[in-house]
Amino acid sequence: MDEEIEAADAVLSKRIDLPLVWFLPLVALLVSAWLIYKSASEKGEVITINFPTAEGLDVDKTKIRYLNVDIGKVTAISINDDLKTIRVTAQMNSTASGYLKDSTSFWVVKPQVGLSGISGLGTLLSGAYIELKPGSGDKKLKFDGLTTPPILKNQTDGKQFILETTDLGSMRPGTPINFHGLPVGEVLSHKLADEANAIDLSIFINAPYDQFVRKNTRFWIDSGVDFSASADDCKARTGPLTSLLSGGIAFRTSPKDKPEDIKSEYSKFKLYETYDESTQMAYSNTLKYVMHFNGSVRGLTEG
Repeated sequence: MDEEIEAADAVLSKRIDLPLVWFLPLVALLVSAWLIYKSASEKGEVITINFPTAEGLDVDKTKIRYLNVDIGKVTAISINDDLKTIRVTAQMNSTASGYLKDSTSFWVVKPQVGLSGISGLGTLLSGAYIELKPGSGDKKLKFDGLTTPPILKNQTDGKQFILETTDLGSMRPGTPINFHGLPVGEVLSHKLADEANAIDLSIFINAPYDQFVRKNTRFWIDSGVDFSASADDCKARTGPLTSLLSGGIAFRTSPKDKPEDIKSEYSKFKLYETYDESTQMAYSNTLKYVMHFNGSVRGLTEG
């Protein structure tokens, strides 16, 4: 006797089994999307900088740095409409947004040899780069690059003072300023005084040496060697080697000055021609006399 076989209704499974090979494109898609988002979020403003020449600059290679940290790179180089300068277009990082102000400075860092030393040696292997010095003011995206690096490249602690002289001589931006033979500052700039009867030197003294610029401080031109001769003796003073080669300025603090006599920033001082001239006493109330001698005045000198 034949047995009857009952057929059960078929149950369809709605689960779709994906092969393992499909996970690889999915992971690649997610990684690509993350990289695109990361790249877009790290991009900042696009800026332009005008330079007199494009020497040492390369598209997609030249970096923009601050404190040796890359904060942007050059993306395009073209000639301006005036046919005299070049325009550098750069893509900045999002972290550099707060640095782009009215007084922000840019300059090209290249190897340089001077009396104060050798700088930019690292660019011999890595190539030239553009250095940034943050400034203040309103937001700005178009700049004029400096032809020479600024004396104060970073936010250095210290004070600026003004020295008044009638002869510029060999004083130039970068001229060293010494205190007891130690280099403690340098000349920033010079300009003709408002009365056109003197030259004002703007100088910077690094901290903590700026606290020794006080009420009776004297500055003088340190030529490296001061030699004087008289009937009685000969005197010679020597300064640092850099002063001997390129000139310099030195200063000293009067023993009668106290810590509370520290001068404020931008105070003005006279720049004496020699050390001996700076040591002469200055009197506000004086009387002049004329004395006649019948004999020899051997041994008497001015001062």
